[in-house]
Amino acid sequence: MTQPAFNLEALKNVQEYRAKLPMVVGVMVLRDLQHARRIAQVPGVTVPEAVFTRLHQYESEADQAQAGIELAAEQARWLRREGWTGLYLMSPSCHQPVLKLFKQGLG
Repeated sequence: MTQPAFNLEALKNVQEYRAKLPMVVGVMVLRDLQHARRIAQVPGVTVPEAVFTRLHQYESEADQAQAGIELAAEQARWLRREGWTGLYLMSPSCHQPVLKLFKQGLG
């Protein structure tokens, strides 16, 4: 299991090991810009500048939360397309954002 992988390029570092053991990639649903900033301070987690830029486009926390859900859905679709073993969804303090992500569709 990995830390939240906002920078999907970083997963290339473990690409050669995918055939040897199953890997489950962490996908975190960001609540807002402040949440992204706090998560970026966690050792081992890299939040790309593009994520901050995307969240910063929205003034309201509700719009930032929706952008966080969309970002997580994009990450999940990418992981599925690339054939990763699996993913686990990390939600900010409650399950509602993950349910919204499921309703939005991961297919």
